[in-house]
Amino acid sequence: MIMLLVFAAFAIDLGSVYMHRQEDQTAVDVAVIAAGFNRFDSASVTAAAVDSLNSNLGTSFTAADMNTCGTLGLPSGWVSYTDANCLAHNRSWTRLMLRVPPQTYQTAFAKLAGINSIGHTAFAVVSIEGPSGGGGVLPVIAEASAGSYQCLKVGASNVPDDQCNDNAGGNFGLANFASWGNEGMGTAIDCSGDGKSRMSNHLAMGIDHDVSRHGFAPHNATMVVDTSSCGTIPASNAVDTITGNVPNWVGNGIIDGDMFSDGRPARLRRVGGLDWFETTTIGNKTVDDTPLWEFIDPTLNDGDNVPKSCRINQFVGDGGGLNPDHDQYMSSISALNPAVTVHLLTLPVEDRMIKLIERCFDHYRGIPWTDHGAFNPADQPTGCSTPCDDPIFTLNTRKEFPDFYDIQLSSRFAYVPVTNVPSSSWNGTSVLTIDSIAPVYLQRVYGGNCDVSGCQVSFDPGFDYSTTTSSDKVSAFTAFLFPTGSLPAGLDSPTAPIEVGQHRVPRLIR
Repeated sequence: MIMLLVFAAFAIDLGSVYMHRQEDQTAVDVAVIAAGFNRFDSASVTAAAVDSLNSNLGTSFTAADMNTCGTLGLPSGWVSYTDANCLAHNRSWTRLMLRVPPQTYQTAFAKLAGINSIGHTAFAVVSIEGPSGGGGVLPVIAEASAGSYQCLKVGASNVPDDQCNDNAGGNFGLANFASWGNEGMGTAIDCSGDGKSRMSNHLAMGIDHDVSRHGFAPHNATMVVDTSSCGTIPASNAVDTITGNVPNWVGNGIIDGDMFSDGRPARLRRVGGLDWFETTTIGNKTVDDTPLWEFIDPTLNDGDNVPKSCRINQFVGDGGGLNPDHDQYMSSISALNPAVTVHLLTLPVEDRMIKLIERCFDHYRGIPWTDHGAFNPADQPTGCSTPCDDPIFTLNTRKEFPDFYDIQLSSRFAYVPVTNVPSSSWNGTSVLTIDSIAPVYLQRVYGGNCDVSGCQVSFDPGFDYSTTTSSDKVSAFTAFLFPTGSLPAGLDSPTAPIEVGQHRVPRLIR
């Protein structure tokens, strides 16, 4: 009878401890997500964890209690936050672990067996991730003053595009980002050398850690160079350039590579975002062929603060004969300015569409479009108060959690660091501050063998380009930089690549 009473006592108290442990787990799952929004600052991440745990557990933990967990048995490379060993992060600051400070349950019946209390706790790990396929920060540098259409990787004076031959000081637009080590992306620590060996991996999936703006939080005016930090300080705000042309490395990361550290192929071959995304082949490689205008919301109307030059009927349908393809969203006859049509019909069809997007972006900013001085008189913006502020690229055909917009799922959508230093001042391995971070849409690729008369591959999305030419070299590629406000949900804000809840979301993994 005594033994039965002892076992009954244990059963009752252990059941109570199990219930508290379940409450701990539920609370820590919520709290680690809340803490992830403040992951770069020890005091803020601690405060967020304390507030959330207390709210959900009815406890009264203090910041001091968050330093009572002792050693967490952390994975290699992980470190605890300052004065808060219940919290820890990985090297790239893309994963966060939180443990509930140890608590004690006072037994009711187990005291009969000399057990007066039983400890309980729980932990959770959150991963900060962007959408599969698109996004990520690319290892290239854009210039703040160079406009909305830029050549991000320039050639060695052998590309049939004046904008793509500005290799000042031996720099080709490439940036020397390190690998800080990221379990979710399969990267190891690699912070030495000139960065060329890391180039392909970074181009394919984006760099494996966060960057920030020079002059803003978390470092303000303190320069933190990416390769020098190597994960010891989060979110670097400066980077070295790379000297030398590396078309094979770039080609491998953009088109040719079959598998990178995250188990996926080259960037433009990550085409599974949505069923309606279009593809073509280059060198027998299936690549994304979806043009930017496909992401314009076809329901935009006169009540939206968007210029008429950014409506879908400026790019598809009869379009003045500019582009016969991609008319699935067309519902009315194009209202394209006849004078603009006459001007653009003198150009190859691919160039016409680039000009039309530049026109849209100029008008969105409230700037008359002149085609860089080639069109006169200037085409004035109409259809909204200037500058405009309603988003353009809001197409959203997949409604599921997390509810990313279609453009975020495109392999052509990414972010790039922007510097205020003009490329003419880049000399050797210049150290450039990251003055902003801009969303881009990859446009033209110059690949294969190139000379001043042309390249084997000159590929713009939207024109069903197909060839069996080798895809192992990319001498240059261009991109559009989005005007502020033109993307939904703050995706064009300078902090979007690192802010949780914008382009990146927290995902519980343990």
